[in-house]
Amino acid sequence: MRVAVAVITDDKHQVLIARRPTHTTHAGMWEFPGGKLEINESPTSALIREVKEEVGLDVKRYEYLGEVHHAYTHQQVSLQVYHVYQFEGEARPCERQLDLRWIDFAAIGDFTFPAANEKVMELVTRRLRIRTATIRERKFCSAQKIRTVTVRERTCCGGT
Repeated sequence: MRVAVAVITDDKHQVLIARRPTHTTHAGMWEFPGGKLEINESPTSALIREVKEEVGLDVKRYEYLGEVHHAYTHQQVSLQVYHVYQFEGEARPCERQLDLRWIDFAAIGDFTFPAANEKVMELVTRRLRIRTATIRERKFCSAQKIRTVTVRERTCCGGT
C-alpha cells in the first residue's frame, strides 16, 4: 500500500499529530496526517488531498523528505514522506480523529505511534535536523505489542 505522509510544521516549529479513530487499524494511536494514494494518483496530489480531507488545511509549500518501507504482519506499506511548511487554514479533525495536537517534536516520545512511524521520525530527524533536547523514549506498536525505543540525540533545531 502506498501512503502520502505529511509532517506539518507551524511558525513555532511545532508538529501536527492526530489520534486515530476507534474504528480503524491502530485505533487510538497517534499519526502524522496523510493517507492512501488512489489509483493513478501521484504522491503529491494525495498529500494535498489527504491533508485537506483529514485536517482541513490547504497545503501551499512542501518538501519531499523520502520514502519509508515497513512490513506489518498483515501488509506492507510504502510511505512517501513530505514536510509541509506553509499552509492556510486552521487545523481541525475532519475524519473523526479522537484528537489533534500541535506539539514540540521533542515531545514526540510521549505519544504512541504505529511501528512504521519509527522510520518516519528517523527520516524527519535526519532531514530536518530536528533533535530532542534529552534522551527520549519513543513508543511504537507492532503486532499488538508496544515496544519502547530509547533514542539518543544531540540538541539542535532546524528546518528547511
